[in-house]
Amino acid sequence: MSFLAGIGLFGLAAILTVVLWFGGKENEGGKVKLSWGWCLALSLLAGVSYSAAGFPFDLIGSAINDALGIISATFPDLKMPALAALMIALALFRKFTKRGISCLCIVFVHVATGAGGPYARFAAALADAAERLAA
Repeated sequence: MSFLAGIGLFGLAAILTVVLWFGGKENEGGKVKLSWGWCLALSLLAGVSYSAAGFPFDLIGSAINDALGIISATFPDLKMPALAALMIALALFRKFTKRGISCLCIVFVHVATGAGGPYARFAAALADAAERLAA
């Protein structure tokens, strides 16, 4: 049995926000710090939790969708699957802070959901994992 049982997606989103905000801080504060890999994994779960949790977390998704609209208007030939692959390449080949990779992964979940194909299947699997974790 999980100690997270019954918290719901809103609770999971709130918990992950606190964990990523304070655990992803570079060289300051508390006793426990997240590694880069933990920031990546938890932020993917946070992204799907934000989408399902409702207000105020859905404001993040709205802001991301607005930014994607600007990107789409500026670069009309840059399709969602290409943007998802571009974000994976950035994550693999650019050095990010822990908070930077967390932000990139949260945005990636929203892009992957709209990209279709394997990216959307990955996002759906993440959403299923978050629902099971919070149930």
